[in-house]
Amino acid sequence: MKQSKLFLKKAGEFFLEAKLLHEKGFWPGATNRAYYSMFTAARSVLMLKGITAKTHAGTHQKFSEVLVKEAILPVELFKMLNRAYQYRQEVDYEPEIEIDEEMATKIFNEADVFLEIVSAYLDNEFSKIEP
Repeated sequence: MKQSKLFLKKAGEFFLEAKLLHEKGFWPGATNRAYYSMFTAARSVLMLKGITAKTHAGTHQKFSEVLVKEAILPVELFKMLNRAYQYRQEVDYEPEIEIDEEMATKIFNEADVFLEIVSAYLDNEFSKIEP
């Protein structure tokens, strides 16, 4: 549980970084940090379930298998995570592709929703474990 909480805290920090970058108009950086906030939050939930993955793809797959297919979390979160990953890959590794304010804002807003839902779920789960 401690690792899960630490990863959730880190996810929140990544989101704050995304917010600062977004406010300053650094769309690629904001997209990168927004994705990493979602990815780290997803890892946090999986850790609480005793699951770890070595890759981004593995984390996405386990998130889908364990949390979405079992109806623990909504499928839209999985779609948000994958969409953010796709854009993060493009802006980080394909310099000819640029992300505009509209798409960066979409990813940022989805990261906000993702973290809100995952945090609420984890808070509920933590309260069941802790006296």
